[in-house]
This record gives sequence, C-alpha cells and structure tokens, in this order.
Amino acid sequence: MKMKPVLLLLLTCLLPAGLLSGAEDKKAETQFNFATGLLIKNEHALAGDEFEALLRNYPNFTQADIACYRLGEARQKGGQPAAARQAFERLLKDFPASDRAPHAHYWLGQLKSGEDPAAAAKHYAAILAQWPESPIAEAAAYGAAENQFKAGNWDAAITGCDALLKSFPHGEQAPNALYTRGWAAFQSEKWELACSSFGEFVKKAPQNPLAEVARAKQAQALHRLGRLDEALKLYTELSPLDNESGLASSIGRATLLFERGDTPAAAEAFEAVAKRLAGDPRRPACLLNAGHAWFATNNFKRAAAAFEQLTRDHPQDALAPAAAYWLGQAHFRGGDAAKAVATVTPLLDQAALQKAHGFDLRLLLAEAQMAQQAYAEAAKAYASACQAQPDHRLVPEAWMGELAALEKAGQTEAAEKTAAAFLEALPNHERAAEMRFWLGEFRFRRQAYAEADEAMAAFLAAAPKHKLAPEALYKRGWCARHGERHADAMTHFKALYTAWPDHPLAAEAALRAGQAAEALRKPAEAFEAYQQARKLSPASETAEQAWLAGTAILLTKGDTQKALETAAEFVAKNPKSTLLPYAELYRAEALSRLERFDEALKVYQLPLLQEAATVQEATFGAAWCLDRLQRPAEAAAAYEKVAGGGKGRAVEAAYLAARAYEQAKEFGKARQAYAGIAANEAQPEARRDEAAYREAYCAWQAKDAEGAVRSYTSMLTQRADSPLAPQALYDLAWVLLEQDKHADAEARFRELAKRFPTNALAADVQFRLGELAYERGDYAAAAAAYETALKQPGISFAGEVRYKLGWTYEQLKRPDDAINCFARLAADDPQGVRAPEARYRQARLLQEAGRHDQALAVLKEITEGTFAEHAALLRAESLRATNRQREALEAYDHLLKTWPEGSFRLAGQLGRAHALRTVGAHKDALEAYSAVAATTPSESAAQATLGQGYCHFAMQQWDEAAKAFLKVDILYGYENLKKEALTQLALTWEKAGDADKAARYRNELAQRYPEKP
Repeated sequence: MKMKPVLLLLLTCLLPAGLLSGAEDKKAETQFNFATGLLIKNEHALAGDEFEALLRNYPNFTQADIACYRLGEARQKGGQPAAARQAFERLLKDFPASDRAPHAHYWLGQLKSGEDPAAAAKHYAAILAQWPESPIAEAAAYGAAENQFKAGNWDAAITGCDALLKSFPHGEQAPNALYTRGWAAFQSEKWELACSSFGEFVKKAPQNPLAEVARAKQAQALHRLGRLDEALKLYTELSPLDNESGLASSIGRATLLFERGDTPAAAEAFEAVAKRLAGDPRRPACLLNAGHAWFATNNFKRAAAAFEQLTRDHPQDALAPAAAYWLGQAHFRGGDAAKAVATVTPLLDQAALQKAHGFDLRLLLAEAQMAQQAYAEAAKAYASACQAQPDHRLVPEAWMGELAALEKAGQTEAAEKTAAAFLEALPNHERAAEMRFWLGEFRFRRQAYAEADEAMAAFLAAAPKHKLAPEALYKRGWCARHGERHADAMTHFKALYTAWPDHPLAAEAALRAGQAAEALRKPAEAFEAYQQARKLSPASETAEQAWLAGTAILLTKGDTQKALETAAEFVAKNPKSTLLPYAELYRAEALSRLERFDEALKVYQLPLLQEAATVQEATFGAAWCLDRLQRPAEAAAAYEKVAGGGKGRAVEAAYLAARAYEQAKEFGKARQAYAGIAANEAQPEARRDEAAYREAYCAWQAKDAEGAVRSYTSMLTQRADSPLAPQALYDLAWVLLEQDKHADAEARFRELAKRFPTNALAADVQFRLGELAYERGDYAAAAAAYETALKQPGISFAGEVRYKLGWTYEQLKRPDDAINCFARLAADDPQGVRAPEARYRQARLLQEAGRHDQALAVLKEITEGTFAEHAALLRAESLRATNRQREALEAYDHLLKTWPEGSFRLAGQLGRAHALRTVGAHKDALEAYSAVAATTPSESAAQATLGQGYCHFAMQQWDEAAKAFLKVDILYGYENLKKEALTQLALTWEKAGDADKAARYRNELAQRYPEKP
C-alpha cells in the first residue's frame, strides 16, 4: 500500500522581523522574503536560486535553516529531486536542531523511496524515534514500514508495523500497518502472523477496498498452516468474486482440494477456474493441474482432455511441452498405448522438452511400446532414454526396462550383455543384486549352467533375502542338476522350500529335491522331500507328482503294501487328475508284487490305461501278470503287442514274448521270435546271444534234433566268444547223446573242457566224460575224468562224482582208493542222500579186506534209510567172521526182527544158522537152516542144506549128514558147493565106518574136480 503525502506546513509570506542588525542582515532578510514570495507564486526555479544565493551570501543568517528547508521545497517542486535531497540533507547536517528537521526526514523518505527504499525507511524511522509527538510521526512510522517492505526486508517491515501499531493502535495508519505486516509475514512464510494480521485488518477495515485481498491472503496463509477446513471455507466464499481475489481463491481452493487428496473435486475446480482465466497467463497452469488431478483420480480420459486443451489452446506456452508429455502418459495409463506412442514420438524432436523431459519421454515411449508388445522397439527406447540423460536418477530403472524388453523380444544374448554392462557400470547400485540374478537367468537360458550358477551364487551372496532369492535357488538347483551335481541340487532346492515355504516354487523345489536325492540313491531323503512337496501345495499337480514319486520309492524299497495303499488313496481322492493313469499303474504294480496277479491284471486292463501315454506299460504289466498266472500264450501275445509299439519297453517285451512262447511250449513261435531278437541290432548284445542260444534250445525241446544241432553249431560259429558258448556246447553234446552219437557228444564235451576250462560247467563236463568212459568200460579214463571234475573249484555235486569214482575204483581193483572215496563222500555230506550207501560200501570194502573192526565202526553210523538193512546184515556178518558169534546172533536177530520181510531175510536167517552151528547149538541151527532150505531153490537154500549136513555131522547123525550133503550135490547146481558137499560126504562115510562109500566118493571127487584141492 502506498503511503499518503503529509500536508506541508503553510508558508508565511514574509518572515517576521528578526533580531537583525546592520545592512547585511537587512539585505538577507529582504532576499529571504523575496525568495519566499517567489515560492508562493510557484516560481520554484527562481525561488530556489534565491534561497541558494541567500545561503551562499549569508551563511550566518538567523533563518538559514528555514531558508535551507525552503530551498529543498523549491527544488522538489521545480522537478529537481537530487537538488532537493541535497538541500534537505544539508539542513539535517547543518541544522540538526531545527524544527524543520522532522519534515526534512519526511521529504528525504519520499524522495528516496523509489530508488533506495531502505534508506527512505531510515529517514521515516528517525522521525518516530526522535520526534514521536510530531504530527507526522504516525505517517512517518508507516513510511518506515512500507519502505522496508519495498526493500524486501520482511522482518524490518514487520518490526516497523509493530512499532506503529504500538504507538498508534487506533491511528489512521493502523489498518495499513496490519495489511503491510500481513504481506511481510506472508513473504517471509510466517503464516500465523500473516493470518492474524490479515484477519485483524479485515476486522478493522471491513469496507476497505483491500479487505477482499486481505481475506484471500488470509485463506492462503491458513492453507499454508494446514488449517485446511478454514482455508477452504474462505476460498469457497471468495471464489465467486469476479476479480483477482476471486480468481486467486478459486486457484487456491483447487490446489487445496488436490493437496488433501480430493482429486476429482480438485480437477473440477481447476477446470472451472481455467474457464474464467481466458487470456490470463495462469490458465495453462490450471489446465495442467486439472490434467494432473484427473490423472491422480485415474480418470485418464478427462486428464487427456485437459492436457490436450492446453496444448491446443496454448501451443506456445512454456507448459505446453510438458502437457504434451502428460497427454502421452494419460493415453498410456488409460490403456491406449497406440495413442501414447503417436503422441510421444513427435515430442522426441522438440528441443524445449529435452532438458526436463528427454528421459521421461523416451521412458514413456518404451513403456507404451512394451504394452504394444513391440519389445525390440521398446528396448531401443529404453536405451535412448539412458543416452538422452545419462545422469537421470531413473537410468538404472530404464536399464532394467531395456533388459526386460530384450528378454521379451527373445534377444537374450543382448539382454545378457546389458546385464553385464549394468554390473560393470553400477556394481554397487541397489539393483545390482537383481541384475546379477538376470545375468544368471540369461546364462541359464543359453544353457551355460556353470556360468549361470556363478552369477546366481553372487546374487544370493549379495542379497540372500531378496524377493528373487527363491528363484535364484531354484535355478541353482537346476544348474547343479544339469551338471549331475545332485548333492548340490538337493541342497539348493531344499534351501528354497525350507526358507520360503510359501513361495510358488516351494512345492516344485521339494519335488526336485526328492528327485536329486533319488539320483544320489538316498530314498529316505527323497521320500521326505516328496512328502514336503505334498504339504506345501496339497491341491497342485506338483503335489500329485510328488505323491506318485513317493509311491514309486515305496515300491522300490519293497514296502509294497504301503505303496498299494498310497496308490489306492491317490486314485480315490483324485478321480479327475491327469496323473490318474500313472497312479493306477503303480496300484497294479503293487498288486503284482504282492502276487495278487488277478487283481493286478484287472487294473492293467482298465480302459483308462489303454491310452497312448500308458498303454505300453499297462500292456507290459498285464503280460507279466498273465505270465505269472501260468497263461504264457496270452502273456506272449501281450508282450508282442508291446514289442510292436516300437517304444518304451518294446525291446524287452520282444524278448519276454519269446520266453513266454517257450514257456507255453509253442516252440515254433518261440524259435521265430528268438531268431528275430538275435538279428535285431537294437537288442543288447547279451540278449542277442541268449536269443541265439534259446532258439537252438527250443529246437531241442521241440524234438527237432537236427534243427537243434544246426542252430547250436551256427551259434558256436557266429558267436564263438559268447558267454553262452559253453552252455551251447554242453547242450549240443546232450543232443548228440540223445541221438546215440556218443563219440560226437564226447568230442563236444572235450571241446568245452579245453576252450573253457574254468567255466562253471567244467566239473559237469568232466563228470559226463567220466560217465561216457565208464559206459564203454574204460575205467581208467573214467577215473581220470571224475578226478578232474573234483578238482574244479566250487563243484556243487562232488558227492555224486565221488560216488561214481568209488565204483570206478572198485572196477579198477583199487579198494583202498574206493574206501577213501566213499569215506570222503560221507564225511563231506553226512546228511546227503548218498551218505548211507557210501558208508555201506566203505564198510563192505573194509570187510572184504578183512578190516572188520573198521567196517563195524562205519556200519554203526548206518541206522536209517535204504542201506540200514544192508548195514545190519553186513555188521552181523563181520561179527560172525571175527568169531564174535553171540554178538553176531544178536545182530542177526535185530535184522530179522527189524526187517522180517526184508531183502536180506534169507541171508540173515542163513547167517544166524551159521552162527548157531559155530557155537554148537546144532539143533537150533538145524531149525534155522530148515527155514532157509525150504524156500525157492537158490544158493542160500543150497548153503542152508550144506549147513544142515555139518550140523548132523557134528551130532554124528551120519545118515542125515550124508543125505544133506547128497542134496547139495544132486538138487543144486552150484559147483563151488558141490565140491565141498562131496568132500564132506566122503568124510561122513569115513566117520560112519563105511570105507567103501568113503573111497567111492573120494574117487568121484577126484574125477569131477581133478584140480589140486
């Protein structure tokens, strides 16, 4: 507010007569009065000249101070402000006590106010300080405050206003002081003081033309103080005014609404005031703010309209380029990426935008192009943004955007280079860790797993808790898996699902950890991981995969019942799962392993399993069950179906089909199938060997001896080094044996023994060679072969070989070797089937050698089995032979009692009779002999009859003795006994005293048996 000029003192026309003396004083007084008169007549220049001359000519004039003051007046009114200032300053300097001094200060304040308001303020302040009672003191006080305000000295202006209000609280200038203080406080952001000052002003001068301005500024101060409700009320009251205060309040109201978050109302308010600001330079800003308010409201259509109006109506305004940028943003945020691109692209060449928005424009363009899926173009835009303003704070974000765009564009090589460049340029940036992740990700995608793992490890070391850490662990797990570092893979996957159990990848990580554990052959850890996968995401396909993987582990470790229960539970709870067929396969497998083949077969034959993904496994499983159910023909057909599929287990199925045909005794089909396998290079070499062998074997089983010989011979020719060659030679030898081609068979056995001396069949081959030699009577060769067989390590039928070798030694008259052989047989396998016979034969040979005590010791061990009766007889015979007749009789009685109808009953009775006769019990002996003699004529009967003769002879019953001896000669045809009977007959007649008969029978004896007795 401008201060009002103070009324000047009235000039008197003439000075009253002073105390003058002399002519000079008279002249001075006259000149003073003349100058004053000129001033009154407005002859300002002449008056000024006269006052200057007076002061120059009469410096000691009594009224010199008044003359100096009037000089200033004259010069001021004459349009010579500089001269006026000099005059007033001269007065203050030369006449400081003059009563004109306050007025001189006042004039100087007015004169300096325009050029040096601070200096002017000092003059005004001096009046209040030195002459507070002066009539111009109040006006001067306001002048001081006003000029401090002009000088921008807000605090000084406030101090000046405070001084005025203190000295003249009800003065004329008090309202002006309040108004000025309000402005000074506003300018110095002392909002409380500004608010109170403007408020008091309005109260003191409600009708003052400046009252509306004061209310408007009070509203702004309240706004700044955060007293928004009060400010909004004032803004609302003032906004309708059709003046500057109304416009300013409308703008303030809109701004306040925006700041407090009422963006829809703010947008409406800015648009409303913009309509009132036609031609006003503030209109573009209001339109821009309206656009921002609509933008903040997410009403991008209205925002775009506001921005577009600004650019259309004010194309040259400084805000127009920014509005164009925000127009592009509004289009983009409103979902119209194409319009955004079309809007922003021309702006790239506008120089006015480059400094402030060059980066933002290109960033917006890149984001819009990303929305259009123009990823390659977006990558270029991101790069261009970085180049436009390399020091922009969002350059790292743009770099990240470029990375994402390149990734979306499939330019992973470029993306990897971008990531590496970022890390080289900004190794310590807050997003450097994330960039390390992406570096690893792109390396992973190009399958550089070692490099990818290195980058992911660096990322995790730098940011172990980063939101991408779970994905980094996941990728590290896969890197390790690809490198077959299953322990590391398991560690990484486990770390993921342990530390981030709620992460979307946690369940799959548990699944992969289980797979890694399986690769490490750690089924328990694998099973636990699979259980974790199921817990982490129960309703997911990952959980289903883990469920079935755990079932497979149960099957593998043999917990078949649990596996069956698990698979059955899956089937029951997941009837619509895509993995249901595989669960059924596991269920069938478990049933099969539990030997519940009928049930397993039904599952394998479910329609659900006859789809392409599972039909091969299901058919294979069904074939297996059919095989176990002794339905080999059906099994073979099923296996052939699998083999015909040409994938999966087709190769194995072809082999099993052949085996099933063989089991079904369909040897023709089996031979054909084996021939195909042997010729199929896709089959493992070992299986081709076996197929060639089994083709020949099936020919043999089919009784096609010639075909078998042909096939075996072919195999031995073409597959001479086959592991099955020894077996083929062995089988071929047997085929030849069955054809009675013993020489050819023996040749094959010998070939086998020569070519494969350490083969498992070597012992059997030597045994067969021994058998062949034994059959043709070449006992020496047989013994040599048997002995060689026994030298083979690990021979499993040594007892049988020793048994035959013992017989062979007997044939070779090598009783000691035979005895040792039978003894070894019994000792090595005391519970074996051959042991009793071996002991018996050992004892028999010992007996024959006269080694009865040893024989008896051996026989003592033979108490059960087929040879117990043999042993009992032999024991009795040995006892009798060693003249232990009483023991012999007991032994015979035991034999006859234990085996009354045994094979050796007659021999036992005969031996018992011999023993009775030996101990002199001739009557008992006769009775015993009679029982034997009464049987069918045999050597035993002859011996019994001979024994009767001896008994009668001992009892001197010569006639009965002679009859018995004659019966042996006449009734039986055993020459060895006849000779003995004739000898005893001659002796009997001799004892009876009949010399003629005795001589006659001796003569007959000599004639019939002329050899020397």
